Amino acid sequence: MATRHGTRVGEGGAVTRLLHATLAIAFLGAWLSAEWEGLRTWHIACGHALAGALLARIAWSLARPRASLLRWWHTFRRAARRLRSGHDGVLRAPTWSIAGSALVVCGIVLLVPGCFVTGWALGRLIDVAQEPVALHRWLGTTLMVVVATHVALVAVLGVLRGPRMARDVLPGGPRSGQG
Repeated sequence: MATRHGTRVGEGGAVTRLLHATLAIAFLGAWLSAEWEGLRTWHIACGHALAGALLARIAWSLARPRASLLRWWHTFRRAARRLRSGHDGVLRAPTWSIAGSALVVCGIVLLVPGCFVTGWALGRLIDVAQEPVALHRWLGTTLMVVVATHVALVAVLGVLRGPRMARDVLPGGPRSGQG
């Protein structure tokens, strides 16, 4: 079995790709249905699917250390330590992109539950005050920016290192048929 990005290719890749696709589709659905009152039910359903997919991804990460989200946190910490130490000189662009991707993944893991909890609280309030709506909208907008940054950093990595990283999370990527 081949090795890529420090992990064995095919180690649960199909499940990871399925959960990633579910996260992306649920996020897109929640984002597109956010401003239309007639699509509020879709917005809520997509929010539930997004939170459920994130929980499943975290559970999968705990069950399969090779598919671990903790790896992103460690990558971010190592890059931050190298930046603080300064003895390694200038970091190469792929290092910045990977560190940035690690940071945005950590942000997504924090923002999705925040959006879910504030959205759930809004659904429970009879007379919706302006403050909870503003907080939910702010968290949602921040999540949109973080996801857009994630996509941009993966695109940068695709240019700098080849499209390997992006293909790994897409159906039909190099791990197909092995996970």
